Amino acid sequence: MSGPKNRQRMAENAPYSNLELVNLVDTWPSPSSPSYVTHLERYYTLQISPFPEPVGYLASHFVSRLPLTEKYWTINPTARTITITSPKETFESRSDVLNTTLRAGHEAYPTNNIRSLKNWSNELFPLLYPLTREVILELDGCGVDMLGIINESVFLVASTLGSSPETRKVWVARRAMWKAAWPGMLDCTAGGGLASNETPLDGIVREAWEEVRLDRAYIREHAKYVGENRLQLCETEVGEEGCQMQAQHLFEVELPENMIPEIGDGEVMGVCLLGVDDLKQKMREGEVKPASCMVWLDWMIRHGYLTEDNERDLEEIKRRLKREFTMVGYDEALASREKEALTEQ
Repeated sequence: MSGPKNRQRMAENAPYSNLELVNLVDTWPSPSSPSYVTHLERYYTLQISPFPEPVGYLASHFVSRLPLTEKYWTINPTARTITITSPKETFESRSDVLNTTLRAGHEAYPTNNIRSLKNWSNELFPLLYPLTREVILELDGCGVDMLGIINESVFLVASTLGSSPETRKVWVARRAMWKAAWPGMLDCTAGGGLASNETPLDGIVREAWEEVRLDRAYIREHAKYVGENRLQLCETEVGEEGCQMQAQHLFEVELPENMIPEIGDGEVMGVCLLGVDDLKQKMREGEVKPASCMVWLDWMIRHGYLTEDNERDLEEIKRRLKREFTMVGYDEALASREKEALTEQ
């Protein structure tokens, strides 16, 4: 549920409870659900030769509209698999085959009507093979959602230094109007996708500087890694039927009075300072990007703003923020990544 039209729908369907906000982004059925098998009939599992386990979920409507050459792509309608086979089965060869296909799909827009490929991101993102935690290729960011692979991202919550829980305020960015997904909506302080060859700390240092010009050295020294959220959705960021497996690596930092976030590379159109109660109200009114609401909910739980006394659905919210992915091996791989992030501090 994204894009300008759905931003309007968010406001029209307000107010939201915290659990209703979770329901917007935790939409992929669990394997124990009666609808799970039927749901998977709408998808192909993505495989990369010669690796035996799948790495993503590709919606059927994408398969029929992508420029897939038989030389490199094998489709098995019975097994519901789609496999990339590269000439040399090397990192470079696999990356070239996939990015060539993505580029052709991008250039065919809007004829193919794949909105995920409308914008070429010019940023490379890793495709992780979960069983070995090996990065087996890298691809342009426009293909991450469409292919339904794991999408590691980093998010920063910045608050005022030395304030009490009652007076604490947080810095909240507003997304630029040109953004393809959720333009003009409130977000976290900073955040974005984790690029190839980046650690979570490297990623948040980069994003905090690029988006809101927070000093790199200060963020590297003071930003605290506090864990991760795991979300699995039944649509892409721009609202097409698909799959998103989001691993949100979470950081927080306190900023001194003289360190004020400001507009950086144009990804955000402004940054405002809000009290926690004001932020809660913005979330209820549907003004905050849904996936970013999950970051704020986690922060509010950890800092005692959401408790069993004021949130009856607290335990369910906590459980669903840390859901298990349905792709074999990803949870174990991300647990290892989390340990690495903690050792960086």
